[in-house]
Amino acid sequence: MYWTSRGSNARVDSAAMDGSNQTTLIRNLNAPGAITIDYKEDRLYFCDGSRIYSSDLLGNNMLVFYEETKEPKVGIAVDDNYVYWGSTLKQRGIRRLSKSITNQTVSTIMEEEVSNPADIYVSTASPINTTNHGCSSFNGGCTELCLSHPDGFKCACRNNWELQKDGVTCCLSGYTAYAGACFKAYNQEKTYDQARQVCEEDGAGDLADQEIGMLALPKDKDVNNFVRDLKNAVSEISRFWIGLSDQKDEGEWRWADGTEHDTIADWNGWQLGEPNDNQGGEDCANYGGSGWNDAPCSSAYKFICQLRKAITCSLGYFRCSHGRACILSWKRCDGATDCTDGSDETGCVCQPIPGDFQIDIRLAMLPNQLGQTTFEEAQNSSVVELLNTSYSSSGNYHPELRNFVSTVIFPQCNVTEENKADCFLSPNATETISCMGNVTGTQLVPCRSWCEEVLYMAADWMKGLLPRCKLFPSSEHGCWNPNSAKKGNEVCYHGIGINYRGTWSKTTSGADCVEWSVEQAGYYKTEYPWANLDNNYCRNPTGLDRPFCLTEDGSQEDCDVIPCDADGCWDRGPPNYGKRSPGKRFYYVDDRVTYTCNEGYTLKSGYTSEARCMPGGDWQYDKPRCSVNHRRRLQGELLEIYSASLAPENVVINFTGSVEQIVDLDEKKEQLVASVAIDFTWQDSRLSWDPKYYDDVTTLNIPGDNIWTPILTLKRNAASHSLQKDVPVRVSSNGRVAWSVETQTTTVCDADPFYFPADTMECHVCFSAIAAVEQTIQCQGGGSTDKGSSPCNSYSDVTTEGEWHRNDNIFAKDNREACFVVHLKRIPLFHLATTVGPCIILVVLMIITFVMPLDRGDRISFGLTILLSMVVSLVFVTGVLPVKGGLPFFATLIIVCMGLMGVFLLLTMAVIIIHDRKGSLSPMAKIIFLRHISKILLLGDLTEKKHPRDEEADLTDFPATGLINCAFLCDGKVDVNDERPCDGNETTKQPSTPLSSLVPTRTTALLQLIPNLKGVKKEVKELAKAVDNKREVLKKVMMNEEEVSEYILLAKVLDRVLLVLYIISIAAAVPMTMYLGK
Repeated sequence: MYWTSRGSNARVDSAAMDGSNQTTLIRNLNAPGAITIDYKEDRLYFCDGSRIYSSDLLGNNMLVFYEETKEPKVGIAVDDNYVYWGSTLKQRGIRRLSKSITNQTVSTIMEEEVSNPADIYVSTASPINTTNHGCSSFNGGCTELCLSHPDGFKCACRNNWELQKDGVTCCLSGYTAYAGACFKAYNQEKTYDQARQVCEEDGAGDLADQEIGMLALPKDKDVNNFVRDLKNAVSEISRFWIGLSDQKDEGEWRWADGTEHDTIADWNGWQLGEPNDNQGGEDCANYGGSGWNDAPCSSAYKFICQLRKAITCSLGYFRCSHGRACILSWKRCDGATDCTDGSDETGCVCQPIPGDFQIDIRLAMLPNQLGQTTFEEAQNSSVVELLNTSYSSSGNYHPELRNFVSTVIFPQCNVTEENKADCFLSPNATETISCMGNVTGTQLVPCRSWCEEVLYMAADWMKGLLPRCKLFPSSEHGCWNPNSAKKGNEVCYHGIGINYRGTWSKTTSGADCVEWSVEQAGYYKTEYPWANLDNNYCRNPTGLDRPFCLTEDGSQEDCDVIPCDADGCWDRGPPNYGKRSPGKRFYYVDDRVTYTCNEGYTLKSGYTSEARCMPGGDWQYDKPRCSVNHRRRLQGELLEIYSASLAPENVVINFTGSVEQIVDLDEKKEQLVASVAIDFTWQDSRLSWDPKYYDDVTTLNIPGDNIWTPILTLKRNAASHSLQKDVPVRVSSNGRVAWSVETQTTTVCDADPFYFPADTMECHVCFSAIAAVEQTIQCQGGGSTDKGSSPCNSYSDVTTEGEWHRNDNIFAKDNREACFVVHLKRIPLFHLATTVGPCIILVVLMIITFVMPLDRGDRISFGLTILLSMVVSLVFVTGVLPVKGGLPFFATLIIVCMGLMGVFLLLTMAVIIIHDRKGSLSPMAKIIFLRHISKILLLGDLTEKKHPRDEEADLTDFPATGLINCAFLCDGKVDVNDERPCDGNETTKQPSTPLSSLVPTRTTALLQLIPNLKGVKKEVKELAKAVDNKREVLKKVMMNEEEVSEYILLAKVLDRVLLVLYIISIAAAVPMTMYLGK
């Protein structure tokens, strides 16, 4: 805490909240005054004469914030941005300056009308930064003051009160704390009433509204034992009064707080045989010895007092003067005593409301339900804001909001006619009420039904300022309700009508309401006793949109009650020869009313059957008018004697139509689901009329089940559908009847799947007339262009329907059936690509088995794979097409190809076995297969034996010596004739130039090389001889090489034969299958 001190040692001091650690922060001041803390910036602001200083919380960094000569300051406060203070001399008023500027001399005047300000406070929504300390939570546990200091906190008590041993509880000096209360045993003798008065005086200190004093209440065993010990400490033999007596009703013992002594729930401390009311008059209890005893209240005994916290009453309640009980505020001054001390019926004085509030001139009684006891207290409360007339006139709130709030703040005062004579209007301009002496009366607060209606439309913040509606009385207990508002001469309702008190008792449908006391409505009377549920009048206890009531059958219906201030339209009544729905006296904006005409009448042209209530009370359209309905009259006259079961004589039924759409086509089941539109026309003389008598009506639509229509049966029907009879039938004045039917049929078709995927299907949709009625069916195709029908007995142009080409035909079969034919031919492209194509590829791939080498083991497995693939294709084809007497051509072809593939795979297996055999063929087999058939198959004559390397044989016939260089003489000498023999007879011509012509030096050198060449010649000859030996050995090996097996050659020929036969058989299978299949 911080404070300033004046005098010779003027200064600013600080201390902990318990007064410890007192420290002087700033010295040498003149006349310091007001001081405040800026919690946001942690600085002090204080006044010293005409100056305002600022420093940190330790007294350092002191600055002159503002200075003005000879202008003392009173009061100082700060917020986030400004410093505020008051002046009392020349510049009186409230001033402020921005905190961001120091040493200023010019301030802003905020209020000049304040003549002598003493202090100033700032209320702001910004929270103050605080730190947690021992007193932050639950006041540190202290019952009164909690004072924090740097090392923690300690509890303290008010003057004349002492801190108890527990360190947290405070009691009046001389009292001892126990169980949340304080007790004291007085060592002086007084009567019961005198003792009670002493106890009450002990509780009547500075905080008398918080502490109450009474004789001790030992309601439980522990408190009883404590009281016994307390009295024994004073005197063990003396008796002490306690707060228990039966003064009001003999035998009904009550505690001093007004509650009844419950011998089961409370502690029963009576001594044996007590209370006995010995000889009468023993109405008060004392504590003596080991228990309680009854004694005359006029006797003098010592006594024990008890102090405890006074009860706190919430909004809408009144606390009795003894502080021990709360009663509903509306029970105060109601003529019946509810507080045990009778305080609720004292001070019931009616006072004139001051004119400053600007409300009705009347008397009021305080305190009110808000706990306000004076007009000044009410004037300073926030609830007075609700008296602002803008809230009641804005349209967003209840129009009686201001009147209701004024009655809450200033309850009505109900005075007798005699007392009214003592009050009169003041003759001055203020027009206030003046009364001679105190005028007493009873208090009238608003009725609950009024509260419920007004606060239903109020904002939440408004509701928070006022007591809850359940704390207001109902009309049977006496309350104030304004006179019911009227619209015209009828009682209307505001809001949603919770406070509606009119006498209307009919629903919007015209039904009579039943009384709220009857069995089906008894629930409301019990649950909502405050809702003015009288007789059978319309009310709104549950908060619906408008008043309602219950009807004879127990249903709940809205009442046709008029709202006071809602925008809407008045009822215009029904049209002539018609009625309106719903029929009400008043319609809200956007409500709709539907107008209908009576039977035989219709709305006139230009009028609409529905109108909407527009803002401003105007209807969207004029009220319609009804005129005679000639069509309905005509229909009634035609059907009055007409018999729908009797057919016209010799009736001729013409038909036309078309199959509009194929809904579904099941090829497997051969069923067609199609949408068929068909028009039937015939002549019925019983349905003819003269239009001039019926406002020129030439055509009339009549429900088909009201007149005769032909009974037609769908032939080859795969479902249970039949032609609808209840569709409208157009009848012309000349008796011509037109029956247009659109239906969905399921019929059985005839499919021809042989040429799949170019197969066809033909579906007949025929309607047959029964033979019991003489009737003829004729085709009238092309007469209904809107349905796209074709001429009779001719096919229409081809159209595409999914994967089908479609053309239709319409004809009459034997004058007894109306038939439509749908001819479908499949577009094969899709199945050629996805089904036929893969099968052809598999057949071609089968050729690979004849091309692969015979000694390869996977030839058979490859063929089996292709065969299984063909099986898959066959399964798909048979799954799509219907089961007929014969297979489709393509399915048959797949089976034939599969059979051929199987046969040739078996033959291939036999060829593989032949290939692996050893030995020789017979001469005849060689001639037939290896010579003639092999030549036919372009394999050549396989009987000729050829060695593998015959083409290389001639290369070995050349001797190795032929490779010797013959440039040298065989004997190492040069012939005279220049001839050099080589291997006998061959010679090589030398140049004709004689040796003698050579240069002598070259001749000498050549002669020297001859011996060396002779050595080389010898080595070459040895090498040639070795080569010749090797050649002879290789030739013998090649001649002895094993010849090729004849069975291998035979297998080769047979394999080629199978290939040719496979191709021929596959090619022949196509026409043969086609021929045999048909």
